Amino acid sequence: MKRIFLPLVGLALLLAPATFSSCKEDAPKVSHTTSVTVTNDFSKVVEAINQGTLKSEAAIKKLTEAIDKMQADQATKLASIISVLGDVNKTLETKLAAIESAISAQTLSLEGKLDILAEAIGKHLLKQEELTAKITKAMETLGGTLADKLKQISDAITSTAKTTQEKLDLLMGLINTQSVPLSDKLDAIAGAIGGLKESSAKQLEALGTTLTKLKEAAEASGSTQASILAELQKLVTKAAELQEEVQQGKSSAALAVAAILKQLEEIKAKIGSTPTPPTAEEVEYVDLGLPSGLKWASCNLGATSPEQPGDYYAWGETALKEDYSWATYKYAKAVTLEGGNTVYRMTKYSIDPDFGLDGFTDGKKQLESADDAATVKLGAPWRMPTEAEITELLEGCTWSKETINDTPCIRATSKANGKSIVICVTGWAEGKGYEERHTTAAFWASTLYTKDLLEGATYIEQGRETFEPTLGRGSRFIGLPIRPVRP
Repeated sequence: MKRIFLPLVGLALLLAPATFSSCKEDAPKVSHTTSVTVTNDFSKVVEAINQGTLKSEAAIKKLTEAIDKMQADQATKLASIISVLGDVNKTLETKLAAIESAISAQTLSLEGKLDILAEAIGKHLLKQEELTAKITKAMETLGGTLADKLKQISDAITSTAKTTQEKLDLLMGLINTQSVPLSDKLDAIAGAIGGLKESSAKQLEALGTTLTKLKEAAEASGSTQASILAELQKLVTKAAELQEEVQQGKSSAALAVAAILKQLEEIKAKIGSTPTPPTAEEVEYVDLGLPSGLKWASCNLGATSPEQPGDYYAWGETALKEDYSWATYKYAKAVTLEGGNTVYRMTKYSIDPDFGLDGFTDGKKQLESADDAATVKLGAPWRMPTEAEITELLEGCTWSKETINDTPCIRATSKANGKSIVICVTGWAEGKGYEERHTTAAFWASTLYTKDLLEGATYIEQGRETFEPTLGRGSRFIGLPIRPVRP
C-alpha cells in the first residue's frame, strides 16, 4: 500500500481515491434499499442475512443492534445466537455474522461472548489461531466502565471452570487489549498463573510465553515508557534464564515461578496504579483564550495524561478495532471493477458521485453527533474540533517540542493568555500496526476534506526545536487519536 504521511494535529478527511485497490477478495455489493426495516428483531435480521438481503458490514451492524435491543436476559440471548450457529439451514455468512455481532454487542457479558466463541470453534466455524483476536475484540467492546470490564475479565481468567488453555487464550486476548492498563495486565498474569492447576514447570512455561507477548504488545503500543519497557525486557530475560536453569537441574520450577512473580510485583510498583480514563464530568480542559471561546481537553480521548496517545479511531467511527483499512471502514463498500480490481465507494459523507456507492452523494461535510467519537464516549457538549477550530488553535498558539515520561510531545502555548495544552506524538494506526508512532503528531478534525480528491497529505518537519505545525489530510480509514473540545 502506498505510504501515507499524516500531518500534525488536526487531520481533516480525504475522500477515498477511485483507483485504490488493496483487497483481493470480492466483497458483495450492498443495496441502499432493503425489505428489512426492523433492526431490533433478531430473528428477522437473521433471516434477512440468510436470504442475502443484508450483507457485509451492514448485516453485522444491524444484527449487533438487534442483540443489544433484544428484550431478554443473557441466557435467552445466548440461546438465540447459539441456535443460529447450529442451524443447518443457515448459511456460513449468516453464522459468521452472528459470531461477529455477538462479540460486538454491548449487552452481552464476556462470559457470554466466550461461550459463543467456544461454540464457534466446536462447530469448526472459527479456527483456534483466530481465537486470540476474537477474544481481544470481545474485551474491547465490553460495555460499562473499565472497572466493570476488568472484573469480568478477572472472573473469567481465574474461573475454576476454565481449562489451562482457555486461561492462556484469555491472557493473550487481554495482553492485546489496548484499553486495559499495563498494571492490570500484570495483575491478570499473576492471578492466572497462580490459579493454574498445573505443575510448576508448566506454570513457568506459561509465564515465559505470556510475559514475552506482553513485552511485545507494550512495545507495539508506543505509549509505554522506555524505563518500563526496559524492566519488562529484564523480566522476560530472567524468565528465560530461570527456565534454562530448571531444565539443567540447577533450580526448582517452583522457586523460579516465585522469583518471576516477585519481580513482576516490583515492576507493578514502579508503574503505580493507572487511573481509569475520566468520565465526561471529570475531563479536564483548558481555556486558551481563543476568539471562539472553545475549550480544549487536556488529554486525548481514552488517555489519562497528555503524553498518552489514547484510543485510535477511523474518521467517523466510534468503536475501536484491530484492523484499520478500507476493507474494515464503516462507510466504505468494496466494488469489483472490470479486470478484477477492487475499489471502495462511500456510503456516507460522499460529496462526489464518482466516489459514492452507485453514484451516491449526501453532501455531508461535517460529522454527525452519532459519528463523533468524542460525543458518543463523553456526551454533549463534548465533540471533535472542526477544521476551522483547529486552524484557530494553530494560529493562536506558539509551538515547542518537549519530552514527558520518555514520550515525545509538542506543546501549544496560547498567544492570548499563556496557557497551554500538550499533544502526544502519536503516529497513526494502519492495517494491524502503527506508523510514525514517535515522529508524527496528529488527531482528527470533524470536517471532511473537500479541496483535493487525490491521495495526499502534508507532514511536519520535526527536526527543529520549535515549529509551526500545519493542517493536513489523510484517508479516512486510518486510525487517529481524538482531542475533544467543548464550548
